[in-house]
Amino acid sequence: MKFKRRRGVEVPPKIKSFINGVITTPLENIEEPLKGFVWEFDKGDFHHWVDLFNHFDTFFEKHIKTRKDLQFEDNFLESDPPFPREAVLQILRVVRIILENCTNKHFYSSYERHLSSLLASIDADVVEACLQTLAAFSKKTIGKYVIRDTSLNSKLFAFAQAWGGKEEGLGLITCAIEDGSEPIAYELGSTLHFEFYATNESSNELPANEQSTQGLQIIHLPNINTYQESDLELLDKLVIEYKVPPSLRFSLLTRLRFARAFSSLAARQQYTCIRLYASIVLVQACGDTDDLASFSNNEPELINELVSLLSYGDAIPEKIRILSLLSLVALCQDRSRQPSVLTAVTSGGHHGILSSLMQKAIDSIVSNSSKWSVPLNLHKLI
Repeated sequence: MKFKRRRGVEVPPKIKSFINGVITTPLENIEEPLKGFVWEFDKGDFHHWVDLFNHFDTFFEKHIKTRKDLQFEDNFLESDPPFPREAVLQILRVVRIILENCTNKHFYSSYERHLSSLLASIDADVVEACLQTLAAFSKKTIGKYVIRDTSLNSKLFAFAQAWGGKEEGLGLITCAIEDGSEPIAYELGSTLHFEFYATNESSNELPANEQSTQGLQIIHLPNINTYQESDLELLDKLVIEYKVPPSLRFSLLTRLRFARAFSSLAARQQYTCIRLYASIVLVQACGDTDDLASFSNNEPELINELVSLLSYGDAIPEKIRILSLLSLVALCQDRSRQPSVLTAVTSGGHHGILSSLMQKAIDSIVSNSSKWSVPLNLHKLI
């Protein structure tokens, strides 16, 4: 659905010129005029950018909406045109920059279905860019933003679960540090384990000569990273063999993606970032209190682990530590969780973490250095 610009809004010439340059470029080459985009405008007004966002909607409708590899209905392996990776990444980057500079971004409403579809991409960079964009949408401006798409909530929950909780042997720290590939962790992290209950509904469309499957189904594949098939090919085999219904295929693919990533440190750390982004958006924008309660119950050690990540210093990539801070900020926005966060950062072995980060932030400002970008994000927590 196209968004209409508010009456009487004059689009500044510099913005109008940029938008015209994008709109007059063929959709197949849309990434070209977007590559050099940076924010060099005055205070942001979303109404200035309506024509550009409507143009992005047109791109998504034409090149994303109909892709079978993002829908997971039957025959999702049927050939699609090549995925427009660079175009999607550039569009999401530009959308993110604009939203981060516009306080009235809540007027835009059609993004959820596009981003929800793109989260099914097997390209980790696309998934991460989607979650970053969702985080920009859900960042509090006026009141609390609530996601309306229930399927998007369930996808965020699947990403936030990642490899499982600390009680399963795969806490955040294990997944983020270099020696997280020790034998026991490697075995757990690289195993695809997925359980679901098959019902009559799951088997309604089976051919008459095939026996329906009912009851608890368990998919357990160790060392999933050694399989030669692509993620989608392997998903297709599992869907056929175990009669996995469409409603569960995204969750299965998510488990598959995380398990395959564990054997590589770079991939494991990227998926740790994906997990943290999903957690941030889920906490900030999930309107279902039952989902949030379930998330908290499944991750009872999450707050302590987020604080612990900060104490590892350079042993943990800076991006992960910043996301840990932002996760704590998101949790603090819920008054029921504020006491738990404050207790975690002020007691036990972490009682000096805030003062340490504060000192580093002060040193960075005094020395005019950008070295301490993690502690400089500390103001969002305190």
